[in-house]
Amino acid sequence: MNVAKKCIRSFRVAQFLMERGHVPVGTERSRKSEGFNVFIFNETPALSEDFEEIMRGIAQKQY
Repeated sequence: MNVAKKCIRSFRVAQFLMERGHVPVGTERSRKSEGFNVFIFNETPALSEDFEEIMRGIAQKQY
């Protein structure tokens, strides 16, 4: 069974996700941004929810 993956380039966002209990399944070089690595997470409803909350918080400068 293939599980959808979510690639996170920002260490800060990946760190917030890890603090909420999400464990990256790997890292690899970014295909879109040369010289960067991405953190790879299994995409789950909980991850999507936490990601959206984190991004809203960053946009509102809460993080």
